[in-house]
Amino acid sequence: MLNVLTCISDLRVAARTSSFSYRDKECRIREIGQELGVATVLEGSVRKASNRLRITAQLTEVANGFHLWSETYERELEDIFAIQDDIARAIADTLRVTLLGEPDEPLVRVATKNPEAYDLYLKGRHRWVRRYKYGLQTALEYFEKAIEKDPDYAPPYTGIADVHTILAIYGLLHPAEAQGIAEEAAERAMALDPDLPEAYFSRALIRNCFHYDWEIGDGLLQRAVELNPDFAAAQAWRGMALVDVGAQLDEGFECTRQACALDPHSSYIWGIAGLANLMGRRYPEAIAHFERGLELEPEDILALYGAGACYSAVGRHTEAIATLEKAVALSHRMPLLFALLGAAYGRAGMMGEAQAALEELQERAGREYVTPVALAFPSAIVGLPEDALRYLEQALAEAKPSLCWAIRFPVWDAILSEPRYTAVVTGIGFEPWDLSSTS
Repeated sequence: MLNVLTCISDLRVAARTSSFSYRDKECRIREIGQELGVATVLEGSVRKASNRLRITAQLTEVANGFHLWSETYERELEDIFAIQDDIARAIADTLRVTLLGEPDEPLVRVATKNPEAYDLYLKGRHRWVRRYKYGLQTALEYFEKAIEKDPDYAPPYTGIADVHTILAIYGLLHPAEAQGIAEEAAERAMALDPDLPEAYFSRALIRNCFHYDWEIGDGLLQRAVELNPDFAAAQAWRGMALVDVGAQLDEGFECTRQACALDPHSSYIWGIAGLANLMGRRYPEAIAHFERGLELEPEDILALYGAGACYSAVGRHTEAIATLEKAVALSHRMPLLFALLGAAYGRAGMMGEAQAALEELQERAGREYVTPVALAFPSAIVGLPEDALRYLEQALAEAKPSLCWAIRFPVWDAILSEPRYTAVVTGIGFEPWDLSSTS
């Protein structure tokens, strides 16, 4: 329903994560409306018996608590998209907003007639934001099952593309293997549905992460937002990319601010916004974003490692180590996060632990894929700048997704003045600005 209502141009619709955060909670309508910044609240229930659905829905005005509209629907499961269309039209009529297109034109873009495929895709997206290997693999399984149910259903292909891009970013899959699968899936989604916002998002991540085509990637993200103005993830990733590139910092921070406003109860969105502030060396703002994310989800790995990196950068070493150790444990010792922990050990003066972390990563690299960025992190801290630079240069050649989102981390302060480091930064297509002088 949220996706359908988003397509009505006169409506600003709160994101799914934020809306669903109120499920099973005793909250007043006025409180919900104020927190989400909306004037009306749609609520209801769904009951399923065999293949029969009973759906109740009601629209309530936040200011006075009065019901504006309510209805009950009893249909077969196959009619779920028709019910969505009926509810959207009733809301549009009640709120007197303008519907685009012909009066009888369906509001619901039925991308699949298979409700199971639809449900599997939604489950996959729910797990895609979990930044650890098991969560991403589970998301991938849901997307693949959705395609088995309906091979012509476009959204799951974007999910497959995004999972492989994220696996490459975190060094959980060799980029050479991930790139081909991601590109093929994204192009398949675009061929099936040329106006799908998620397809533009997937292609943008691919252009940015594997090709360093930041201008093209930015155009694709802007198009995703044009097609869906409430696409918080696209806004957040665009903001992070603009900050990373270094030419449009203010616009980048504004994009992340808008993303957090669109989806204020998503730990994932707060985490992405926190990374943008971390990379821009706005440490107080970054810490505030990560801590907000952890308030919403205490085991959010992205918020944990981001907060840990920030604590380390500002000298809060005890908190940094505790936070990163939690992230490492939850991720089952993901190499990239373990490398950040090793660097934090070094910054705290625990050189023995930092050296041990580096040695473990080197040993693991002999039997599994470990991104060179992970090996570079602790090397830069334990006094091996030549090794760190060599690993970064290797990453520029073969591990692009990991490198482009890690090169602005404060771990590199020790080698910022090295010409070889600057060459890596410019090789990515970033501005060679000295972030060590900002705070």
